[in-house]
Amino acid sequence: MIRKIILGATLSLFAMSALADSGLYLTSQNEPNQITVKCGATAETEKDTGMPIPANGTRTTAFWLVKGVLGSPIVCDFYENGSNIDIGRANLTTNVLPFPGTGIVTDYKIFDTSKFTVTVTPYPIKLPVSAIHVVLKKQ
Repeated sequence: MIRKIILGATLSLFAMSALADSGLYLTSQNEPNQITVKCGATAETEKDTGMPIPANGTRTTAFWLVKGVLGSPIVCDFYENGSNIDIGRANLTTNVLPFPGTGIVTDYKIFDTSKFTVTVTPYPIKLPVSAIHVVLKKQ
């Protein structure tokens, strides 16, 4: 019985460490409003994901969830709530294998660098990685 408990605890810790720092992390800084995320197969088919980036906060989403709900590859635009400024656009490809998945930012563009800066890590882009961190910082 004790072996089963130890084995279960070990497997749980292994699974948690495999999922730690994996997925898409979208963070806003110096931003009093949430940021709306609109995605679609093309820029013309983008729709609100219903998963905004909180004001001065982080939205974390697993790659398998992005692929399952939104598809892959996708185009996403980020809009500041209130002003409806289009901050920028990113192209993202996700894979579910190896689990918990990988993501590739194939391209991104900032529309107004005097109002926002965007940092994507790891850099350079265009490589499959287990975690992508994007920080949208209001100037």
